[in-house]
Amino acid sequence: MMISAEYPPEEMVSVMKLLNKDIEGEEVRLFYNDHPALDERIKYLSSYLGARADKVTPQMELNREKAAYFRKLEPLMRHDIQLAINTGRFRSAVYLAQRLVDFHPDSENVFWLAEAYRTLGPRAAQLTEKELTNSAKKDAAKKREKRTVEEEDRELLATPAGQENSKAHQQKAEELYQQALGLENPLPTAHRGLGMLYEKSGRTAGAIAEYEKYAELAPNAIDHDRIQKRIETLRRPPQ
Repeated sequence: MMISAEYPPEEMVSVMKLLNKDIEGEEVRLFYNDHPALDERIKYLSSYLGARADKVTPQMELNREKAAYFRKLEPLMRHDIQLAINTGRFRSAVYLAQRLVDFHPDSENVFWLAEAYRTLGPRAAQLTEKELTNSAKKDAAKKREKRTVEEEDRELLATPAGQENSKAHQQKAEELYQQALGLENPLPTAHRGLGMLYEKSGRTAGAIAEYEKYAELAPNAIDHDRIQKRIETLRRPPQ
């Protein structure tokens, strides 16, 4: 059916691999108790398609279809990044934002990649094989129910690995915010992101300057009053 519709059937394998990508370590293998696991389906499809002699769609056409898909889904993918950040799924946010930047490295997409790295903070960008075992994922799920994102941050920042991750991700985020501001039609929210990043790292003067730029460029923003209060708080002399 896919060949007759001029779609490359081997892309079924790509779809299965995407479904099998457990970025957050949340997929506990319960569903597959009575269904073939995705890795089994991937092996079967790869073997089946490898034995077929049908001609498939050229890569050029596949790339054209992919580009059309991304153009239509770009606003939705940006919204998904925001939802991932809001729900503490920061690795997913980085993954989605990187895909958008690879497709279209404009100011808005680069901004979202910066946001994703800033919020990723002290977490490792990828889970280890040990963390992806079924038992480890169950333990992680229990921990997520008992602590907030802020508590997780503090726990990770108490470790050398967490400190190293945080430093690397904040540096990456800063570079991306600056890149976003240097592109055509820069978003004022990049200044807000830099302000939040600088405030968290204790760079008060830089945070005030970036917050002020954001407030100036986006006077009607929904968070304008909140940012003004942040500026006032940062300007107060320490007690």
